[in-house]
Amino acid sequence: MAGHTRTRATGTARRTSGGKTRKLREHLPSDQLDQHRRRTQRRGARSRAVDRISRTSDPLRRLDVAREYVMSAAAKYRDPGAVAAAVEALLAAGDRIYAHGAPLTPAERRTRRERANQHRQQRQRTAVLVREGQAAIRRQRKEADRTA
Repeated sequence: MAGHTRTRATGTARRTSGGKTRKLREHLPSDQLDQHRRRTQRRGARSRAVDRISRTSDPLRRLDVAREYVMSAAAKYRDPGAVAAAVEALLAAGDRIYAHGAPLTPAERRTRRERANQHRQQRQRTAVLVREGQAAIRRQRKEADRTA
């Protein structure tokens, strides 16, 4: 029952006959289950998102992590108003960046293009390796079926 979604810690513990310490937990009332589950999911997802955001210095990667957090929440719970507000906030931020942002220097644009090309080539290499691996697995299975 440790950490189960339908229980909460009582703050006390007991010793088992083997001498191990066990935390005591109590079952939640049925009317509190949904709120407790939501709170637990939110706490976990948010802490992961904040951790990932704090580990990167790239502002676009931070934006992507925050977007993934919103997408995860929207996939679990329907709230069209909140999703619409998030879309409007992102559009307003984009308008602000277009209006007041500093343009990239030619060197920054070149670096950005080079990194995009490297990423694209890496994706292509990965796709080829995956296809070759799948083909090898199919060949092995065919050979195993023939010998069986």
